[in-house]
Amino acid sequence: QGRREEAVTALLRAIEIDHSSRLALTTLGDVRHAQKNLREAENLYQEVVRLRPYDRELRLKLAMVQIEAGKPALARQQLEVAAEIEPTDYAIRIAIAELLLQLGGKDDVRVPMETALSVAPNNAAVHFHYGSILSALGDRQTAEDQYRKATLLAQNDPRPYLELAESLSTFGIRTGALRQIHQALKLAPANPKAQELKMKWEGKH
Repeated sequence: QGRREEAVTALLRAIEIDHSSRLALTTLGDVRHAQKNLREAENLYQEVVRLRPYDRELRLKLAMVQIEAGKPALARQQLEVAAEIEPTDYAIRIAIAELLLQLGGKDDVRVPMETALSVAPNNAAVHFHYGSILSALGDRQTAEDQYRKATLLAQNDPRPYLELAESLSTFGIRTGALRQIHQALKLAPANPKAQELKMKWEGKH
C-alpha cells in the first residue's frame, strides 16, 4: 500500500512537471482504473487521447472504463474510432455490435458484424457470434445459417472462440466474452484456458 501511494505521488509529480507526459498520465489512469476510480481514470485517458488521437490502445482503455461506468454510447464512439485506426481488427467490430444491441439499436447491429465477417470470413468464432446476435434479434433462420458455418469451420477447435473471448474481455464486453467461452467449453470441456476464463468472467458483475 505504501509503495503504491509513493508511486502515485511520483506520477502526480511527473504530470505536474509535464502536463503532456503520456506515460505518466496513462500509468496513473491504469492505477485509478484498478482502484475502480472510474471517473478519474476516464479523465486521465481522455487527456492522453486528446494528446494522441491515433493511439488505438488508449482508445480501447477509455472505452473499457466507459463501459464499466455505464456509458455504452461514449464507449461505442471510442471503439468506432479504434476500428478506423485498425480496420482489420474484427473483435472491435463485434464489440461495437454488442454495444449497439445493448443500446437498442437493432437496425444498426448487422453493419459491424458484416464488416467483421468481411475481415475474417473463415473465423468460426465470428460466424458463431453473428449467429448469437441474429438470434437475439429474432432472425432465427439466418442465425442457424451462421451457426452451421461456425460448426463447419471450427472442426471442434476451441481456439478461435477463446481468442475472441479474450479480445472481448479486453474491451469489457463481459456477456459476449462468456458466450464465446461457453461455446469453447462445449467443444473442449477440459480445456484449462476455457475453464480459467469462465471462472474469471462468471465472477464479475
